Amino acid sequence: MRHRLAIFAASLIAVSGSVAWGQERDEDVCLRLQPGIASPVEMATCTSDMAGSDRAMADALADLRAHIPPQSRDLLDKAQRAWLAHRDAQCAWEAGGYSGSTGNSSSVIACTAEMNRDRAQYLRDDLKERW
Repeated sequence: MRHRLAIFAASLIAVSGSVAWGQERDEDVCLRLQPGIASPVEMATCTSDMAGSDRAMADALADLRAHIPPQSRDLLDKAQRAWLAHRDAQCAWEAGGYSGSTGNSSSVIACTAEMNRDRAQYLRDDLKERW
């Protein structure tokens, strides 16, 4: 499994020049990475690197949790749950439109990925500043 992941990562770098997990990609890169993209939602998921933004946020959260006192972890977890609820509501609001439509789904995906990247940066900055 680790070997396949390394090959996949190397192929991403070869296709796009350099890849930063969780960063936006242009449509040409997505079409080279996933030639079978068939819908606007699939394209939005790729261009926003939704999975990468989730991973970047989870990694930043785990790093912060590992460096704070155990008694602070519950507060961080509570703050993260509240932030996730805020993100979901904010992205639904920003997307407007009809829930479940292609345009709405694509907007929610792009918003969620952007907010995840912002949250990951916030968590990394918090780690540097506090601990």
